[in-house]
Amino acid sequence: MPPVHDKVFEKVCLGGTFDTIHVGHEKLLNKALSVCTKVLTVGVTDESMIKKKLLWELIIPLDDRIRHVTHFLEKQIQQNQGNAPRLDIVPISDPFGPAITDASIEAIVVSDETIPGGNKINQIRREKGMKELELISVSLLPDTNKETSFEEDKVSSSSLRIRKLGTLLKEPLPREEIDARIAEWFSSEKGSEVVVKKPYFIGLTGAIAAGKTNIGKDLESLGAGLIDCDLFAHQVYKKGSEVYSNIVHEFGPDIVDQDTQEIVRRKLGQIVFNDSSLKAKLEKIVWPATNLLVKQEIEKLTGQDKKVIVLEAAQLIEAKWHEKLHQLWVSIIPPDVAVKRVMERNGLTEEEAMSRVSSQMSNKERVSHANVVLCSLWEREFTKLQVQKAWNLLQKRFLIK
Repeated sequence: MPPVHDKVFEKVCLGGTFDTIHVGHEKLLNKALSVCTKVLTVGVTDESMIKKKLLWELIIPLDDRIRHVTHFLEKQIQQNQGNAPRLDIVPISDPFGPAITDASIEAIVVSDETIPGGNKINQIRREKGMKELELISVSLLPDTNKETSFEEDKVSSSSLRIRKLGTLLKEPLPREEIDARIAEWFSSEKGSEVVVKKPYFIGLTGAIAAGKTNIGKDLESLGAGLIDCDLFAHQVYKKGSEVYSNIVHEFGPDIVDQDTQEIVRRKLGQIVFNDSSLKAKLEKIVWPATNLLVKQEIEKLTGQDKKVIVLEAAQLIEAKWHEKLHQLWVSIIPPDVAVKRVMERNGLTEEEAMSRVSSQMSNKERVSHANVVLCSLWEREFTKLQVQKAWNLLQKRFLIK
């Protein structure tokens, strides 16, 4: 590729996250190709470097990002059919990568906003007795497709991740396969009949304080049948039930209120949240009884001709219920935001709230199972817009009216 200006270098580097190659990335990578004659080193940030980024859980895996960068550069080289540099695409776990260890690199390509980072690299190189890199700056591109005020004015990966909210990130399994699982699920209990009208089932889950309740209400207002599985779980704790007796037997009478004789869920929570084995024991007692109530509610909503039924549950994945549903929708918020919400909502100390949040499945793991991801980090109206987008796509792609 012929250089775009008079000065070229044998060895050039640049770095970035490169989450879903966009026009801004293309401009940086093309500039690097245009000024490099022998070796182009591209550092791609690994997971340890991305956790402070907005919606980092939606960033594609490192191997995929490296592959996409490699594919783009190889395609550009092929199209230009000129002398091409050797490509060295490497993962990096710090902001500097080979730029501060390889003395033979001569230049670095940066964007206008990352010039300070380039200056920091040169400071480190000077301290090491290495020659400074020439900084080749590329101007940022304005984003003419902004959808919300939460997105950046420049073309950026974070804005693209915001636009992914409410969209289908992973194709669901064939409907026929899930219908068969649901039929088997319903026939597993004596007295339960197989659902004949076959509604479309969506699981809704997320971490504590992630906004599941509001999202469930939004879906209900759009016409879905909503089942609050956690509410049913609370019902099975009631005094006089078999579950009540088993829980008190397992965890002792100290979890019972002396006046009402009901189980104090906060006391029980303090026992199980920090002990996975005790948590598993509690789930083994509660989930089967909850499962039966959920089935009964599904039959009721099916009789009301609900074409979509949403099962909302905090531990839906842990209970493996998502394997019986057509899609899984996950709501996420950053853990530090969750801690603040739990403190305000539940009146817990910061330590108690952090314990609750950290004891749960991570956002990253939930997202790995999700077909659709939502986020309640911003204004309530923006969450509603995400839900509306997801609902519209659902209607268009999967429901036969």
